Amino acid sequence: MRTMLYLSSLFLALPSIALAAAFLVLGSAISAHSLLGFLGVLLDMALWLLPWGLLAIAAAFVALMLAGFSNRLRWLASLCVAALAIGSSAIALMLITQHGNASFGQLAFFMPAVASGGIGLWLAVREWPRASERPASRATRHRDA
Repeated sequence: MRTMLYLSSLFLALPSIALAAAFLVLGSAISAHSLLGFLGVLLDMALWLLPWGLLAIAAAFVALMLAGFSNRLRWLASLCVAALAIGSSAIALMLITQHGNASFGQLAFFMPAVASGGIGLWLAVREWPRASERPASRATRHRDA
């Protein structure tokens, strides 16, 4: 059940992460102050993304998905998903409010990311490895024997 909860939190965070990434890419492209500079920055980003960026993004996504299936690593993966959801929402909300065109209708888009962050934090707290669950070290086993 917790694995499905983790996967749902991962998929709920994806739209907010994509929006924040698009805002960051477009923000750096718009800062070129000319059409040729804008297109040049977008071309540079595309040339970087094609060979390595998409591979790195796919590898990180697969690693996060697989870590959710591991009982030992689910707390860390949940913490990473929560950080991604909260960070991407913060980036998008910061950029929206800086331009002064924020409205309450836009907040509905961030509800899945808020839910994802809440689920991720809850899972991280619930799955956190406790000292009683960790295997005893050799020194402890030798001393107890």
